[in-house]
Amino acid sequence: MSVSESSLHRLLIVSRRFWPFADDHCHRLLYWASSLRDKGMRPSILTARWNASWPDTMDIRYLSVHRILPAPHSNWNESYWQKNLVQWIGLHAKEYDAIYVDRADALLPILSNKGSSWNLPLICRFAPGESSLGLAPAARLANQAASEACKKCQSIVVNNASDHRYLISQGVADAIIQRVEEPPSAWIQRTTAGRGVSRRSLANLSADFVVPDRTAVIAHLGATDWASLRQALDSICDLLDSGGMLRVWIVNPFISYSVIHEYLKDRGWHREVLIFDGFDDLEELAKAADLLWVTNPSESAQFTLPLFLAASVPVIVRESEALPSFLSELTKGRTYGSPTDLALLLHSWYANQEAALDHANKIRSQLAAHYGSVDIAKVWMEMMGRICDKRKA
Repeated sequence: MSVSESSLHRLLIVSRRFWPFADDHCHRLLYWASSLRDKGMRPSILTARWNASWPDTMDIRYLSVHRILPAPHSNWNESYWQKNLVQWIGLHAKEYDAIYVDRADALLPILSNKGSSWNLPLICRFAPGESSLGLAPAARLANQAASEACKKCQSIVVNNASDHRYLISQGVADAIIQRVEEPPSAWIQRTTAGRGVSRRSLANLSADFVVPDRTAVIAHLGATDWASLRQALDSICDLLDSGGMLRVWIVNPFISYSVIHEYLKDRGWHREVLIFDGFDDLEELAKAADLLWVTNPSESAQFTLPLFLAASVPVIVRESEALPSFLSELTKGRTYGSPTDLALLLHSWYANQEAALDHANKIRSQLAAHYGSVDIAKVWMEMMGRICDKRKA
């Protein structure tokens, strides 16, 4: 490495959830932190220990992970976890150059008030439209209160113009707001041969992934609710009833598997529609799938949906205000708001898969043109350099 070990920026990343959780947020965080490490930074993750079998410390992809008890799944645990987290940072503050908080929630005001005593710059990501799934009520923070806490940060990261304008309207100095649009984590090249290789690789992991010839694969990723999933499964099962040759892989739905399985058994398609736990790496799924089906955009918009769009995978997405404006524009004509719309989209895709793939290739080109050669790790390196230089001055 060309830079000396002492000159590397040591960033402490604070997030309630991290690997081995495999939701959209955790996928984004793992890929982003890994990209910083590849550029020469030294990021570490401070998170909660959600399972008694997980170790207090570990390394993944050359990232140091530190876990603190208790898991903040209730208001009482939330308060106790915050106290332990602040205590941990106080003991280890000299080991870092800055603290980054990945969510502007109830933890942010506490850290912003403590920052001066630690003499560590505080960076926060302000993304109020993102899902609060799994958070205790006490962890949530109103946008106005979050913006007040942001004023004490040395830098606030936003990824769209709307959040940028909101912070300015709340009196946050424009000079400390950094607009960072996050491009897809990978630009996967999908080919017919590559799809076959990926399907065989997945089949080697589990016989459940074996796909008969000339059978299309639909992937559903991310947490959702039963009403939305049931609506989509109705259309899937209707298509199977009419003779469609499909396999559907439902990954990490955050719903009791038994509820889904009983419905599928009643419809007679429990061997064609299968449920899986989360995956560390979604690239093989993106190569193997013929369609991405999104019933809850708030749980897919950070990482999964951009990754699949960049891989030229056709999509069908439920309408939602949680869908960022640029992604909403890209998926226009591929979103549904009613069971009828969904059924029409699904049957149209199945009958015209080549046309759907052509459209997906155009979306990939639009994504590439929009993001150009954005190097998010380089943006962060430059921002960290400015912040650390101010600290030394």
